[in-house]
Amino acid sequence: MREHFQKLITEVRGAWRFRWWAMSIAWVLCVAGWGAVFLMPDRYASEARFYVNTTTRLDEVMGGVIIESDEASEIDLVRQAMLSRPVLARVTRETDLDLRARTPKEKEELMDRLRRTIKIESATTRKNSADGIYLITYQDRERGKALAVVDNLLETFREDVVSGQSSGAEETVRFLEKSIADYRQQLRDRDAAIAAFKRDNVGLLPGETGGYFERMQELMGELQQLEANLRVATDRRNALRNQLRGETPIIADDSAATEGGISTPRNELESRIVELENLLQELLLRFTDRHPDVVGIRAQLDQLYERRQREQAALARAGSIEGSALSNNPVYQQIQIALNEANVEVAAVQGQVFEYRRRVAELKTRVDIIPEIEAKLAELTRDYDQVNSVYSELRERLEQERIRSSRIGWEGVTFQIIDPPVAAIEPVAPDRPRLLAMVLFGGLMAGAALAYLLHQLKPVFVDGRDLNFVTGLPVLGVVSMTWLSRHRTQRKLEAGSLVLACVMLLLALSLVLIFQDEGAHIGSKIRRMAQI
Repeated sequence: MREHFQKLITEVRGAWRFRWWAMSIAWVLCVAGWGAVFLMPDRYASEARFYVNTTTRLDEVMGGVIIESDEASEIDLVRQAMLSRPVLARVTRETDLDLRARTPKEKEELMDRLRRTIKIESATTRKNSADGIYLITYQDRERGKALAVVDNLLETFREDVVSGQSSGAEETVRFLEKSIADYRQQLRDRDAAIAAFKRDNVGLLPGETGGYFERMQELMGELQQLEANLRVATDRRNALRNQLRGETPIIADDSAATEGGISTPRNELESRIVELENLLQELLLRFTDRHPDVVGIRAQLDQLYERRQREQAALARAGSIEGSALSNNPVYQQIQIALNEANVEVAAVQGQVFEYRRRVAELKTRVDIIPEIEAKLAELTRDYDQVNSVYSELRERLEQERIRSSRIGWEGVTFQIIDPPVAAIEPVAPDRPRLLAMVLFGGLMAGAALAYLLHQLKPVFVDGRDLNFVTGLPVLGVVSMTWLSRHRTQRKLEAGSLVLACVMLLLALSLVLIFQDEGAHIGSKIRRMAQI
């Protein structure tokens, strides 16, 4: 920090050599700047305030029935219209501002200047300024012109918002009715196009489940489920068949079975088998398998088993196994009924699987046709929806405009001028005291900058530390200057002259501030002479 401070002191001491150059430039710039400030034309501001209230008694009564129009948007549109080229041309013509422009280019510049200078804004602090106070302001170098421009703009505002609010209602209704008729015809044309397209592509259009790929995915999912159901039904049928083969269709009872019209004592056969089986069990409890009685009974049982098997085979050939007419076993009959139901279920599921496979194959063959048809239908439907949306909105706006037009017949926008156009006697611009002080500050800064620039162009070493810093060599000694008495007197006179020059500059600023009105008057005369 100390090094930077020393560097700053060194630079100031180096630039101090050109202090008279700096003071001269400051004087020149201040005098020229003060003269330019006095040549600046005065600006007079004129303004007017008015009140706009769009809330009427009818609005309070029918506020829940109709949709209110946005009066704030209408006022914004009028405000923009007031700054349009035709309005500005009328303002310049009626206020004689066009006399200031001699060429077409100057007229264009004049209207651009008016558009930038005229301010129309809300003067209320509420967020919703539709029913509030508005302010029109304009600045001009002539007080009378400023008043005339504001008054003309106020009358224009009155005509456009109040007097002319119902002039375009009928035209708006006619325009909306014509637009609705056009869009109604477009809807009819699109309805006919969609109907013809659907008629030409029957069976290829998307359904409620979606488009081509959605339907394909849904059919394949249902086909997989049916194939799974078919496998389950087939497995169940096969299990029932196996169970039916292991079950005896006829059990022993008092009746006789009939085969080819011959009566067979099946009850005796079954009874003999049961009797021998019981006897064999008793013998095995007492004897081994090689006992003669055991061997003999087993031989008899084998013969009876073989006989029963032959009888069952004969019954099977006669159709008694699949038709339960000759069976008297209730378990066998129940299994047979379940098997018949399983056969019916398998046949039904097979039919469904076949149908879904056919539909999937049919969709796969149309993979290049159906998506294109669906895209075309979607495009037709999208165009119809867009036109229908605009049509519905236009109908709604037409109803609102009709109600609003009838409402205007009852009560319109309340318009009241709060403050008529007024302009202060004193100009609002330019702020000469501030500008004069800024000119003095700028002149001093410019002089200081010139002195520093000359120091950079003609640098010197002001002390030993500066020389050591630049060369990097040690400074063994410094020879100081011995001032003679006449030189000291001369330096004192020079310092006093510099202080006097600064004091004179401040005194000059005080004088121009005191006599700024006279200076502005002289500047006005010079401007008029320059215009002549």
